[in-house]
Formats: sequence, C-alpha cells, structure tokens
Amino acid sequence: MQDVARWALNIANLRGATYADARVVDDRNRALTTKNGKVGSASVSESLGIGIRVVVDGAWGFSASDDLGREAVEATAARAVEIAKASARVKKDAVRLAPEKPGVAEWTTPYKIDPFTTSVEQNIALLLKIDAELRSVQADAVCALAGTAIERASAQIAPRRAMPAMLPAPVRGSSAAHTTGPNV
Repeated sequence: MQDVARWALNIANLRGATYADARVVDDRNRALTTKNGKVGSASVSESLGIGIRVVVDGAWGFSASDDLGREAVEATAARAVEIAKASARVKKDAVRLAPEKPGVAEWTTPYKIDPFTTSVEQNIALLLKIDAELRSVQADAVCALAGTAIERASAQIAPRRAMPAMLPAPVRGSSAAHTTGPNV
C-alpha cells in the first residue's frame, strides 16, 4: 500500500502540487436482519481504492479510483492535479493549510471472535434464534426484528506538503496513518 500512495504523491509533485495526500482504503461490510422469523435483509460488500487530494495554485483537486495498478494510480493523481488547476482559475481565495504536523495512529476495536470468521449462514441462524425468542414473549408486539452490522476498514493515509522531487521509500515513524478494526 505504501508503494501505491508513493506513486500518487510522486505524480502529484511532478505535476506541480504543493500539497498532496493519498488515502488507500480497504473496506468490508456485512449487514443482516431478520423480521418475524424470516430473513429481512442481507448485504455483504467489499471496497478497495485510492482517493487523492492535491493543492495546486492555491486550489483543491480530488480524484479517486478502484484500480490500484501503477498506471491507473498515476493517471488518477494527474486527474486530481488537472481538477485543482481548473478550480484555481475560478477560486476566490487560495487554500491555506494549517501548519500542523501529520499524526500517526493505529486503532483496533477489541473483540473475542473476529466477526468475519463466522459465515453469513451462522450469523443468520443466530439472528433467527434471537428472532424466535423475541416472538415467544407474550406481549403486544407487532413484529420481531433482529440484526447485525459489522465493518472492517483499513485506511492508509499518506500526506505530503512542499514535496521533494521524488519521495523516498517509507521509513519507520513516517507520516502515514493506519487504522483497522471491525465495529462490533
């Protein structure tokens, strides 16, 4: 992932960006519900891509791609620069970035069982069991609903300001941020 971000930042720099950041995001989601003893909804999704922001001539440009091949990443960075140049022609005021140092963080939600190691079928079976228990209670309930939503997101954010001509390979303690963890 570091190489992918470096390709983007190098092209942005070569095309005239005074600031650029690249966010490589890998996101996985599962959402399941039951209603009155039946599966109400089920969705599973995965997304992997890169978002590139640049400042050129005092204006923002943004572009994104789900193709992480070198040619596509470099074209995406070039497109972000072109968008910033177009934005610069109509801007009222130049973008001024706060003089903050990039932060480094990693965070993982604690869990006993990785929810993505259980199958969708296991999740639905548990939800139907909960649903049945809800319906077994004698009450004035109109319907029984049970559901779960889990997500695993990993984002690598590589910012650069006043960039050198070519960015070196990343070193321990660099300005990249990485977050992971399922939301349970």
